[in-house]
Amino acid sequence: MVYDEGPILQEQHEEEVQKSRRKHYLQLLGRHKSALEEFLHQHIYVDSSTFPPVGFRYSTTFSKDKQYLFDADEDNFFTPTSRARVAHFILERTAFEELPLKDAHAFGISRLINLGVYTAAYPLHD
Repeated sequence: MVYDEGPILQEQHEEEVQKSRRKHYLQLLGRHKSALEEFLHQHIYVDSSTFPPVGFRYSTTFSKDKQYLFDADEDNFFTPTSRARVAHFILERTAFEELPLKDAHAFGISRLINLGVYTAAYPLHD
């Protein structure tokens, strides 16, 4: 369809048609999503030698009160990543003024950077 009003109106009309088609496609995909997922799960396989299946992994918060029950190497108890995250957690929340009530924002590495004590900080990683 050609419009006499100019290319701007024609462009707007084409955008509306594309939006309508996109909306229709997403609705159609939503209606058939479960069938599509079932088909993909049945016919597409991942190479298990490249991506081995992940078993159940239990995780919980660390508590030192029962550590004596376990035979664990203390030097390697936490991974380097966990140690870096703990250090960053502490730096983010440690108060550095005598009277924290004087300034509600007197804690954290961000404040120390703003004061010029440090020039930059970033969490360590492997």
